Amino acid sequence: MKNKLIFQKKRGIQKCYLNYLDLLMPYNGLLTAHQYIIISRILDIESFLGGGYFFWQRRITLLDGLEKLSNMDLERLDERFYDLLTSLKEKGFDPSIDNIVISRHPVELLNGTHRLAWLALFDKKIQIPCVSVEDYSIFPVDGFQWLKCINLPEKEIFFIKERYDRLLAENNYYLLAIANINIYHKLKEEIKRYFMICDEKKDITISVDVKSKLIKTEWKNDSIYKIVEGRVSLFYLKLNNQLLIMENGRVKSAVISALIRRLDIIDGLKGEYWIAHTISESIRILDIIRP
Repeated sequence: MKNKLIFQKKRGIQKCYLNYLDLLMPYNGLLTAHQYIIISRILDIESFLGGGYFFWQRRITLLDGLEKLSNMDLERLDERFYDLLTSLKEKGFDPSIDNIVISRHPVELLNGTHRLAWLALFDKKIQIPCVSVEDYSIFPVDGFQWLKCINLPEKEIFFIKERYDRLLAENNYYLLAIANINIYHKLKEEIKRYFMICDEKKDITISVDVKSKLIKTEWKNDSIYKIVEGRVSLFYLKLNNQLLIMENGRVKSAVISALIRRLDIIDGLKGEYWIAHTISESIRILDIIRP
């Protein structure tokens, strides 16, 4: 099916935590339909808080034409959006009871565009509980073409895309890499062939209690557990393309897995570095090792 991705059916429920930016990174270089919808929710929330109405929800819903909606139906949609925003404004997002629904192969938001948009504006650092359920869904990979197909004018599509670009410009969206100090220069030169390094800390001494913290986490068997003792270097890799999948209960990046395969065949590098697969993982590890 042209320009569409089919999710394969998977059994059971798996849980994970992601940052909102993990779900907004371009999928193989393209913004998906769901990602455009999330940004349209951001625009509607900003309008709502300024005293306006939910223009984009009505606009895209009517153009998509999946259902014939009456004015009463549209008003009910607006009421549900209003009630959700009022609740989030008064009570906030409670990760102990709230979650969003994602697919598994690849990881894609299935339900929760309104909540994700709210978090993108007002609770950027939260680790969002995600539930991956048995699913079989189809979504347009190229959101720009999908919006054109439902006859949204290009100037309006570019307006949504401009808000997306602004959102990324206002936030850090990097992946953390940690290297043994002895291979720092060699690893840096190799990584630069594939990613832009937006920042680095060349010589950091990790405190002795970090290993005792890592042993209680999902990273206890990763290379990070071996290298985070003594002196290391940190890299921050700029991300402009992502493809996430769930693998053995953990979210992995196909982009980073491919990079690791390239790096591991280089003499002296394997086992001497660690690279985060998600922005969420980067934030969580930094919270553990930060001096």
